[in-house]
Amino acid sequence: MSMNPLKGWQVDRGQIRTIGTGLQRPECILAQRDGSLLAADARGGVMRIEPDGSQRLIVPVAEQIRRAGDARHEHRQRQRKTNRCNLYQAESPARRPGY
Repeated sequence: MSMNPLKGWQVDRGQIRTIGTGLQRPECILAQRDGSLLAADARGGVMRIEPDGSQRLIVPVAEQIRRAGDARHEHRQRQRKTNRCNLYQAESPARRPGY
């Protein structure tokens, strides 16, 4: 029977530090040989955290397209509200509906 290589091993608490910010329910952490970490993220992807602390959310292409579509939709909604307000401001009160 072979010996357990972790027998007697301990964590140096002085080496423990917090890394990563803005993660949403990070789980299933994978440490890579290059020192980067991959963590499952509740936004439907994986957060890659580099050794220097920089991070990037990796999501499937369909998710990126949906998010871009949502942003365009929100922009159009804001524009429509602004255009309605500007239209009423430009007209005289007598021409407004209900007057």
